[in-house]
Amino acid sequence: MAIVSIITGNMAISSVYWIHGTAILARAKTSPLLGRGSQVFNAALSQSNRMSIRRGLSMELMEALVVDDDPAVVAWIARLLREDGWHVHVAASVREALLMIHRTPIQVAIVDFELPDGLGTEAVQSLRKTVPDAAILMLSGYSDDDAVVNGLMAGADDFMHKPVSASVLRARIAAVLRRHTMPDRLTVGDLRLDRQSRKLAGTNGEVQLTAKEFQLLATLMGRPGEVVARATLLADVWGYDFDPGTSVLDVALSRIRQKVSSVSAQSTIVSVRNVGVQITSH
Repeated sequence: MAIVSIITGNMAISSVYWIHGTAILARAKTSPLLGRGSQVFNAALSQSNRMSIRRGLSMELMEALVVDDDPAVVAWIARLLREDGWHVHVAASVREALLMIHRTPIQVAIVDFELPDGLGTEAVQSLRKTVPDAAILMLSGYSDDDAVVNGLMAGADDFMHKPVSASVLRARIAAVLRRHTMPDRLTVGDLRLDRQSRKLAGTNGEVQLTAKEFQLLATLMGRPGEVVARATLLADVWGYDFDPGTSVLDVALSRIRQKVSSVSAQSTIVSVRNVGVQITSH
């Protein structure tokens, strides 16, 4: 299956094929033909997520591990991570990954599902035991549900199918890191958002949130008073690296506003035209 344009700086890999998990780069070209809207969206998303990745992490602790036996994939992911300030370690097998895990305090790991000497889930399980708070993402060239289930059950925080764009990969890393660094309870004004129960409480009572509502509200409450770009919200909550041109975000925001107003008279969610969304309290 071919990808249409993976954006890497000012280059676009225009023909990348995945055959049984192996990447074959057919050709690359400069100046990808992107619409103005896509360029603006991806620029905003990239900048926002780079800030999110760095927030709360000291440079000396930013250790990342990429586990994949495909040199092209490793080089691409490693370059993205280094651009975002990570010190990158690489491994091409389960054995190499296990050695690295016991030698280095890994903060983020991106692990391929199928490796030459076994499944990446073995490395995931070891890392989860060694560094319980590590952010772990798995990749696979296969789209079967069993791989996803096995990866998540082994301890991965997220599972992505190849190919994946740079903006989505960055957004997923940022989202997983926020979940790991998020306190059990977020507070803005009289609002209290419980991570475990997904309940929102305020002066006037409490209300249950759906998974998407929780993700959306947690992103906003984690940055009180800050205007969060719509591009960031779409990527973090729905995994979009483009503006889908639908009202999915606006519908979700409408539901959250209703729930916030039902439990609080102090806090409001405000849309800033052409900028993003913020939660405020008075």
